Amino acid sequence: MGLKELLDSLSPIAMGNPIGIEVIFWRMIVALGFALIIGGVSYIAYSGHEFERSNLHAQILVTLVSAMVINVIGDNFARAIGLFGAMSFIRFRTTLRDTKDTAIFFFSVAVGMATGLGFFELALISMMIVLPLLIGLKYLPLFKTELTQIEFNCKDYESLKLVKDYIQKQKVKFTPTEIRENKFRLVYHVSMPVDKAFPLAEKAKSDNPELIVDFEVSRVE
Repeated sequence: MGLKELLDSLSPIAMGNPIGIEVIFWRMIVALGFALIIGGVSYIAYSGHEFERSNLHAQILVTLVSAMVINVIGDNFARAIGLFGAMSFIRFRTTLRDTKDTAIFFFSVAVGMATGLGFFELALISMMIVLPLLIGLKYLPLFKTELTQIEFNCKDYESLKLVKDYIQKQKVKFTPTEIRENKFRLVYHVSMPVDKAFPLAEKAKSDNPELIVDFEVSRVE
C-alpha cells in the first residue's frame, strides 16, 4: 500500500464505517509526529530564560489525548456528553508563565482533534502557517518583545512570600514569563521594556519598605 492509499484509508471518508484498530493506530502515530514537530518549534520559539520541559511533555500528551478522545467520541453525540461528564472532575490549577504557551496548548488540542478525525491536510496546513509564525514572533523585529528581569532582595523568606502575594494583587498586570526564588531573592522575568518595568519595581519597594531591602531591574539578553 502506497502513502496516498494509506492516507485515503485514514481519511474522514472512512468514518462512515466502524473504524478499525489499524486506522486508529496510524492516526495516533501521525498525531505523535505532529506533536513532536509542534513541541520542537515551541522550544525554538521560546523567549524566556529557561525552558520548562514539562511544557513540552504536556504539549505532546495533549495532542495525543485529543486525538484519542475524538476517536472515542466519533460522531456520537451521546458519547460526547458522557465523556464530558466523566472528565468534568479534572481541574488544572497550574498557571502557565507565558500566555503564548496557552495558545500553543490550544493549537495542540486542535491539531490532535483534526488528526484524530483523519483531517491530516487541515492539521498539516495549519501547522505550516502557525509554526513559522511562532518562530517569526520571536525573531522578527516587528514582533519581538523585550524581556526584563526584576529582582527583589527581601529581608527573609516570609517577606519573600508577602512580596509575591503583593505583586499578584496589583491592578497593573504584567505577565511573568518566569518566576524564580533563590534564598531571599525573588526574580521575575516580564515581557516589557526596562523603562516600564522599573516603575513597577519602584512602587513595590515604596509600598513594602519593611519587606524589600532593594531591587534591581535589567534587560535579559
